[in-house]
Amino acid sequence: MNYLHLSSILIVIIDVLFLHSMDTAIRTIPFTIFYIIVWQTHICVPEQHGWSTKIQPNIKYWIQTTPKIAVLLLFFLCVTLTIIHFVDPSIDFQSTLQSESPIVPWIISTCLIYPIIEEILYRSLLCTTILQYTNKTTTIIVSGTIFVFLHYQYQNLSPDNIIAGYVLAWSYLKSKNIFIPILFHSLGNIFICLIKCINYYIFM
Repeated sequence: MNYLHLSSILIVIIDVLFLHSMDTAIRTIPFTIFYIIVWQTHICVPEQHGWSTKIQPNIKYWIQTTPKIAVLLLFFLCVTLTIIHFVDPSIDFQSTLQSESPIVPWIISTCLIYPIIEEILYRSLLCTTILQYTNKTTTIIVSGTIFVFLHYQYQNLSPDNIIAGYVLAWSYLKSKNIFIPILFHSLGNIFICLIKCINYYIFM
């Protein structure tokens, strides 16, 4: 493993273990420095980490695929939550939708800032690096599993973010573009925010 790949892995490990609960600006420092160094010294180009105007296979594919993925994920969540409810009704995922932060800043962070930061870390850096040493399937499994552990660290583990990491890793590798998983991540979090707002303003 060369120092470029080692640096990428180290940045992800630091985020998972230490920076995940810190201010978002602090979380951006390691990968910002990384990008500046490797791009300015021409060690690699932005396209190698998904920063490209080209989307594979094409935009039409993602326009057609996105609703299908949304339906499948919604079906998965409904089935999973139903099974969990019957197996152990005491489990309460409602707490994962609660936040002590003011609603507007929470929405901005959840729907915009976190998706950008986490996709840069766990797709642009992590997936790109892992793919150099293994196949796409293993890359998706490793990236998705680490993403699950990240949400365990957040104390925000629920069926939606358990499966999300695998879908986002797949979308990154399929599109070869970081903006697709960022968009998916944002849309997913917007859905969660809508549930939170309904819960907050109607049922609280």
